[in-house]
Amino acid sequence: SEHDPLNRLKGMHGIRMHLGSALVELKARLFNRTPYTQTFLWWANVAAKVHDHYQSFFPADVHYVADHAVRAQSGFPIANNDYYGVDYAAKPGANDLSWYKNIEVPTSYMVCDTAFNFFGGYDYDAEGGFIHVANKHVAPGKKQWTWGNHEFGWAWDRELTDDNGPYVELMAGVYTDNQPDFSYLAPGETKTFSQFWWPYKKIGPVQNATKDAAVRLVLNEDGSLDLGAVVSSEFKGARILLTDGDQVLIDERVDLSPDTPWQNQTLKFAGDAIHTLEMSVEGLVSYRPVDVAKLERKREVATEPPMPDAIETLEELYLTAEHLEQYRHPTRYPEIYWDEILRRDPLDVRTNIAYGRRKLNQGLLDDAAEYFEKAIERLTCRHPNPYTGEAHYYLGLTRRFQNRFTEAYGLLYKSTWNAAWRSAAYYELALLDCRQGDFETALQHCEDVLDTNRQNNKAQVLKALVLGKLGRDGSQVLADLLAVDPLDHWARHASGDVDAFLAKSRNDAQTVLDIVYDYVDAGFCGEAIGLLELHHRSAAHEVAVPNPLERSQLTHYALAWLSGSAELLEQARALGSDYCFPSRLHDQLMLEWALEQPGADRNAAYGLGNYYFDKKR
Repeated sequence: SEHDPLNRLKGMHGIRMHLGSALVELKARLFNRTPYTQTFLWWANVAAKVHDHYQSFFPADVHYVADHAVRAQSGFPIANNDYYGVDYAAKPGANDLSWYKNIEVPTSYMVCDTAFNFFGGYDYDAEGGFIHVANKHVAPGKKQWTWGNHEFGWAWDRELTDDNGPYVELMAGVYTDNQPDFSYLAPGETKTFSQFWWPYKKIGPVQNATKDAAVRLVLNEDGSLDLGAVVSSEFKGARILLTDGDQVLIDERVDLSPDTPWQNQTLKFAGDAIHTLEMSVEGLVSYRPVDVAKLERKREVATEPPMPDAIETLEELYLTAEHLEQYRHPTRYPEIYWDEILRRDPLDVRTNIAYGRRKLNQGLLDDAAEYFEKAIERLTCRHPNPYTGEAHYYLGLTRRFQNRFTEAYGLLYKSTWNAAWRSAAYYELALLDCRQGDFETALQHCEDVLDTNRQNNKAQVLKALVLGKLGRDGSQVLADLLAVDPLDHWARHASGDVDAFLAKSRNDAQTVLDIVYDYVDAGFCGEAIGLLELHHRSAAHEVAVPNPLERSQLTHYALAWLSGSAELLEQARALGSDYCFPSRLHDQLMLEWALEQPGADRNAAYGLGNYYFDKKR
């Protein structure tokens, strides 16, 4: 588990082995612990050692694949086109992209659409491979990456492996099918999911697979059928069926296990179309061959968006800007499209909200408020109850950061009228209640959050803390949360288990700061100060990968800020400036406070300079 370095989202995953099964399950829990709408990208990258006899396999309905951002497409598995600068049409017999040996340059390809839930890879020399399975409706991403079967690629293989290269990455995406292809996480939102891998033997690439079983059904050039079935755990008396319409060709009961697959290569197919066949392991998996000739490409190759003045409609301008912002485009920014929209319609609701969010992210609070106010002006010009509470929520959040708490309270309450913003807004209201010492109301607002979003970890921690302020026992709330998410570091600290907190959080400075600011947002400055003092007197835990941010000047500035101590501020100023990289709005407000205090402060100036540069200010 970690809090990501830039946006402070919490990502957690665990590996689960299933008793008596070959299944390897990755269970993931993604939590947006910030008050802002965020975007994220999730891919699990599994490397496989490859050679000339290694083949990646994808579902039979995958008849084309795409490059990053769908900048280009190729037929699949046979490429009769240029792809990554290679004229595969000029390489007949060596243009099957499922074989590593045929790809000489660094190449990615990603599946654009499929009706199946699996893909994998097979080593013909080892007579074994692995299968990935996940729910395609949330986990559509299926990709192969290789450095290429040539000197350049081999050099990278040597650099990036000990002695297991060359390799390919067979990558599985959740809430995404391309890179980049970001999805949204609302404030306080949690997404949970599982991905599964399992090894298998003997039968070659499969045509369909589930967590339980996989089948092979291939028509060879001589008309013979290559059939196979394998399971991820022992299954006695499995019924294997092969039918051709109403005709039963095979009906066998066999004992299957991961070590003992079933194979049959004795049948000849005499029909006109293999698509009439269906093979199954009854109750576990089935497959009917795909008629590729009937498939059509559903994804268009991406195009460069026109410049703003060449776009006719406000809708297209807005969606272009949203795309650039959502995908974090490195060379073209959404502002030029927002500016064109506002030139044509200064009160456009979606654009003012988007611009306000951008200014809030940059820490330009007055500018952000102006945009949100314009959005509200348009939203309420005919009636006071708009279809969305987003503008009211973000203006309330902005006012909270400006310490204009009374205004913030009314705006946030108004945003709760809309279900989409109910959970996030009630959490903010509970924080404001705590600041006022109104813990009974804070408790009710925590319940309101959890009525809408029971997976909001921070609301559960805040509820426990509020119960404590009311003289009641909140330990069970924390215990229940830690049973679900044992690496929620705020819950661990709030539980009083200091040793476990230091061990599980590694006493990492950036994680500590996140929790310090959680306390500060609720007005619990004593708890925040206590945590900072604990951090400073405790060692950082060793980690395999060096962490240059495990200690930070910012924790010392935070202690000075919260205590109001000029002496502590001078101590923070005397620290070295290495790795001073603030990333949060709280960091900005704290360092701006430091610069307002008497005396020179190179660290605060340097840190804010880095921060402003990153925020494009």
